[in-house]
Amino acid sequence: MGTNIIDFQAVRAFRAGVPVHLAETTGNNDLWDALGPIAGRVNTGEDEASYEHSLARFSREQRYAHAVLAYASEVEAGGHARFFNGSSGLLWRDAMKGLREIGAHDGAMILSEAALRAGGTPPANRSERQNLLERLSPRFNDLDARYHRANPVARLRRYMENNAASFYFPRAAL
Repeated sequence: MGTNIIDFQAVRAFRAGVPVHLAETTGNNDLWDALGPIAGRVNTGEDEASYEHSLARFSREQRYAHAVLAYASEVEAGGHARFFNGSSGLLWRDAMKGLREIGAHDGAMILSEAALRAGGTPPANRSERQNLLERLSPRFNDLDARYHRANPVARLRRYMENNAASFYFPRAAL
């Protein structure tokens, strides 16, 4: 209707190494499609060393865009509690760096405050992070509401469009 849907043929071309224009949509699926090569390879389920190793072949921009989108998707689906309790909680540092990189400083401030409530520097290990959250019982409702008003995904979309060359995935990364 009033929403443009991304051309998935263009997404395939993008993933094959040809930058494309990301159409304006209301969801995150087209961004996940554009980040497909990294999204399918990031290891958030084990430890920080495995996570770092899984990102070795990707650029800083790709890494940060992935972390911001994972953060956004989790918060949109269930708030900061869901983000920190899930495996994506490991990404909080990269998400914060990514929010700053894309110019979503309000989003970075929100995530920074959420991290403080989650112990200051939430552990990379999911079990340790969950135990800490259980002990602290932080409340995130106000931050969840602020996040939705900040809309960092719109900034991410513009960042990816304006830096399309940074989202070229060489065949070796696919």
